Amino acid sequence: MYIKICKCKECATTSNVLLDRVIAVLDKNESSEEWFVKSLKDDYIVRVKTISYIVDAKPKVEYDIDELQKIASLMSVDKIHFIDETGTI
Repeated sequence: MYIKICKCKECATTSNVLLDRVIAVLDKNESSEEWFVKSLKDDYIVRVKTISYIVDAKPKVEYDIDELQKIASLMSVDKIHFIDETGTI
């Protein structure tokens, strides 16, 4: 009977250790996800600013679909949308 009780205590201790490890991994993954999302946002802001710079430097490109598709491809985006001062696309 004593051996059985000891094994149950060992199982409980092992389970607690494993659960603590799982919790630690989940916490680490959450912080990695937050960092990754921030990094993606920063990357896309750079892309938007670059496209804006190109269009500002060469305004005619706004009406040239082929050129816009080329820029979108170079910037690794699917589409380029233009928004006016009122927020209309």
